[in-house]
Amino acid sequence: MNKIITWINDIEPLKEDLSVFRDYDINTDDLPLGTERFNWNIEKLIEIESEFDQANLLFKADILWKCKSLIASFSK
Repeated sequence: MNKIITWINDIEPLKEDLSVFRDYDINTDDLPLGTERFNWNIEKLIEIESEFDQANLLFKADILWKCKSLIASFSK
């Protein structure tokens, strides 16, 4: 998401506070995301899954609200 935000800001600076994406990224920096998980040892994935679940629970609602807000601002 941070990469996409950078691309959008190159076209038109966003006026919204997007810190929730940075905060999520910081809190999951050492965890494998997306297809990167395919390259990890299954035992290690099972071991860190609770960390990943905690980060997702902590940020999920805020991220979804922020995405909704961004979509609404671009659909005007």
